Amino acid sequence: MDSGKQGTARIGFVSRLPPVPCGIATTYVGLLPHLQKKAHLVTIGVLGSKADYQVDFKAWNLKEQVQSIVEKEQLDLVHFQYIAPFYSKALNLNFLRALRLSVPVVVTLHEVQEPGTSFRNKALRFIERRIVEKADAIIVHTPKQAEFINKAYQTDKASCILYGFEPKNIKRKTGKRVLFFGILSESKGVEYAIEAVKGLKGVTLSIVAATNSPQTKVYGERVKALSKGKKNIQVVLKDWIDTKARDIWYANSDVLVLPYLWAPYQSAVMTDAGKYGIPVVVTKVGAVWEMVGKFGCGEIVEPRNAKALANALKTVLEHQEKYKQGIEAYRKEASWSAVAEQHLNLYERILR
Repeated sequence: MDSGKQGTARIGFVSRLPPVPCGIATTYVGLLPHLQKKAHLVTIGVLGSKADYQVDFKAWNLKEQVQSIVEKEQLDLVHFQYIAPFYSKALNLNFLRALRLSVPVVVTLHEVQEPGTSFRNKALRFIERRIVEKADAIIVHTPKQAEFINKAYQTDKASCILYGFEPKNIKRKTGKRVLFFGILSESKGVEYAIEAVKGLKGVTLSIVAATNSPQTKVYGERVKALSKGKKNIQVVLKDWIDTKARDIWYANSDVLVLPYLWAPYQSAVMTDAGKYGIPVVVTKVGAVWEMVGKFGCGEIVEPRNAKALANALKTVLEHQEKYKQGIEAYRKEASWSAVAEQHLNLYERILR
């Protein structure tokens, strides 16, 4: 990947990048050309990615790998994209070490961990606290996430920059087509979407999902069993759904359903809805619902309630014009060009 034009700041951008099959890799690559217009950008990706430098994200010497790039490229600042599985299974100690570089560090938290009692939650919150302590600035994707981080960890480092996308105009005929799209997992609550469409006359549901691990494949079999014999439901499960197929599915859908049970993130799938200009029905869990609430580009319902989900889907499908203004407002504020400008302003503040 070309490092871009010379600018006032030399930025190292650390992230999974294409062709790695990952939602963050395939969406966040859209930010890079806009950053390159005003900064000298050096991309640092995982092994197998098309980046200026490839490093082993899970290696103990991650810090040394990145620091050598900082010195070689004379970087002013390094920006990490963070989600726990990107790095290691040992409390991400290698990542925490990597935050102690010779230059300022920005971290985008793609998940924000609310308090919980499970060991997993406590471990993730321990890591999160240390990240906030060590980083010079934290980026999250929703206002409530920023508010939570600043309050929970008694800091002012966190700021909200929306998860961006490039709006895509697609001609579509209005119908009654519901789409579930994304990586499959039990936390996505797909069974509630299946139950919801049962009583909706003329409504179809397409479940198009990636099953790229043993756990997702097991859940995928459950989803197929629940959908068996229902002519208005089709299930398409693959190891990965490529960009071309994604374009086709969204072009032939009228509403995106996100019946999530757990979502400490602003889903890349939510940005798909903005990108393709379709409304959303989403459950009020974690942070995934906030863009719908902020812009009015769909309906929000409580989780684990198929009846509420059905009523919301019916409302959206019957009044699709109602959501167009909210969708357009979302598309304008979350365009990669607008999001890039906010990143550049943040970098400038830190470097000053």
